[in-house]
Amino acid sequence: MRHPARPSRPPPLPATSSSVPSPVSTGAALTLRWRTLAQEDMARAKLSLGYRDYCAHLLIPLNECRRASLYAPWKCGHERHVYEKCQYMEYMRRVKKQDASKGQ
Repeated sequence: MRHPARPSRPPPLPATSSSVPSPVSTGAALTLRWRTLAQEDMARAKLSLGYRDYCAHLLIPLNECRRASLYAPWKCGHERHVYEKCQYMEYMRRVKKQDASKGQ
């Protein structure tokens, strides 16, 4: 009995060198942190607008791994861990910034 053909992985996104990166907005003020992907790269990867944040550069390989493994929950553990850690660190940075602004 033959196994069905597995879907091939999509080609990796080309590295773009945009001359001016877009700043990450955190509400009222702009920070000095920069996004690592251009809007075109995120659109090409078909990321929803809600996921186009500071950690989007880690979500694209995670989604590619998920598609390649047919969303098996025990696969892509490293990619998921790295993405979730980035999300957590970004959350903690926002909380720290909010606490600092309340203390003033």
